[in-house]
Amino acid sequence: MRVNTANKKVEKETIIVKQAEEPIAVEILAQSIADIGAAMKKLGASRLKRYALVVLLSDSTRLSKSRVEAVLNAMDRLEDMYLKPVVRK
Repeated sequence: MRVNTANKKVEKETIIVKQAEEPIAVEILAQSIADIGAAMKKLGASRLKRYALVVLLSDSTRLSKSRVEAVLNAMDRLEDMYLKPVVRK
């Protein structure tokens, strides 16, 4: 909603939401979550300290360090939160 200050008129905006043409397959979504989990493990095993990563991301995004830390913590837990364990035969 916009307010025209010259004549105090309220203009309504129309918001259009477009959905992807085809839904994402469950297997692709699950694999993407697993890939993010693997990348987070690899990042954790790197020489870069967690604090350095938080500072770099905070500086480049202008988000607070606590918010960056919250996002990284959530990314660490994605697999556990949304995927069932793989049953190997």
